[in-house]
Amino acid sequence: QHTYSAANVYAGLISAAKAAKEMGFHEDAERWNKIAQDIKRAIEKLCWEPGANHFIRSLKMDNGMLIKDFTIDASLLGLVYPFEVFEARDERMVSTVKLIETRLWSPKIGGIKRYENDAYRGGNPWILTTLWLAYYYALIDEDDKAKKLFDWAVEHATSMGLFPEQIHRNTGQPAWVVPLTWSHAMFVMVLKKLMDKGIVK
Repeated sequence: QHTYSAANVYAGLISAAKAAKEMGFHEDAERWNKIAQDIKRAIEKLCWEPGANHFIRSLKMDNGMLIKDFTIDASLLGLVYPFEVFEARDERMVSTVKLIETRLWSPKIGGIKRYENDAYRGGNPWILTTLWLAYYYALIDEDDKAKKLFDWAVEHATSMGLFPEQIHRNTGQPAWVVPLTWSHAMFVMVLKKLMDKGIVK
């Protein structure tokens, strides 16, 4: 069970409860809100690891034993955006994001990889994950960091202004799928956020 998936279900239930309340289905709204809060408490109890000072990636049962995956994964950003399980400035998120930035930063050409020891296509940084981190930093008013990550993505677009899925970890060239809709969508969201803050025009 991935922490990201649990966060997704939480957000879905919160949204469903809001819709139910608007439509007059108050009992359904109350029940779904309660289940959502149960999921949030489970995330806090099972997916936060105080000793490691970060949220874990996932957990599973194996022969009656609860196994935790401590891999640092960019998808943990989803706990803040878009699923809003926790506030961006929650100390647990701040410490988790610090590890995302330090452990997933591609040392040679920059950018954020998906997760530790990602072997897909050799383990390249992604436009999507780098912009996702930029969005987080914009939320907590770390605007210099947000702008730096945003600029990195812009600098790694193709000559036609298209965003690939990945950037090659050694050459800095676009890698794999070009263009990738997810990359472009996240670019638009981050651009709007930075424009609203007056960081870019």
